[in-house]
Amino acid sequence: MSSPEQLRSGEYILVSFQHSKAIGTPLAEPLIYPAPPAPILVLNPGLRPAEFYVREGVNRTYHLTVHGGRNVRENPENRRIFAYDDSEIEQYEITYIANQFGYMSVSV
Repeated sequence: MSSPEQLRSGEYILVSFQHSKAIGTPLAEPLIYPAPPAPILVLNPGLRPAEFYVREGVNRTYHLTVHGGRNVRENPENRRIFAYDDSEIEQYEITYIANQFGYMSVSV
């Protein structure tokens, strides 16, 4: 059995610590391909949260995808997080925060 500090690759529903709500994209699946970048937003209650796939990388970093492999990364122009249909990935440090009973991710 693994401890909370040892996050494993798999599907997760992500929740904003600040808002205590799930995050996801406005649409469940893109309607056109290649799809334009989709913003990752705090979702209102009642909306189905997206399942993010967290894949373990090297040196305790992780790669996040959503909706069948759309890469999650920060837009450098406005520092917001989007899902992209391309091959460029961004690595994240994901750290267990014991007093929050959850994890915090930071782009590296």
